[in-house]
Amino acid sequence: MKAVHTDNATLARAPVGADTAADAAPIKAAASAMTDAVAQEAHRFGEMARTWWQSNAELVREAVGTVRDEAGALGERGQRYVRDEPVKSVLIAAAVGAAVTGLVMLALKRDR
Repeated sequence: MKAVHTDNATLARAPVGADTAADAAPIKAAASAMTDAVAQEAHRFGEMARTWWQSNAELVREAVGTVRDEAGALGERGQRYVRDEPVKSVLIAAAVGAAVTGLVMLALKRDR
């Protein structure tokens, strides 16, 4: 009989025509143990992923809330500034528009 070494266990390879059911029992047991181990690790990984997602989802919700609040406050300040300083607001908007247009023209010119 030729021996096959797997994971510190030696399994005998049966000659053709021998009783292979008895010889297959250790292989079935090892496969079953491996399947159970994989299932346990998959379950453990799933629990870790769920815990991570729950803790980070709360952080994301908090960040979204903060950004929403800050954007609202910034919008209100912008409206108040435009209402209080309409001429300056138009000049600032025109300057920003000209700068953006200049950057776009420069980028398009470089592509050619």
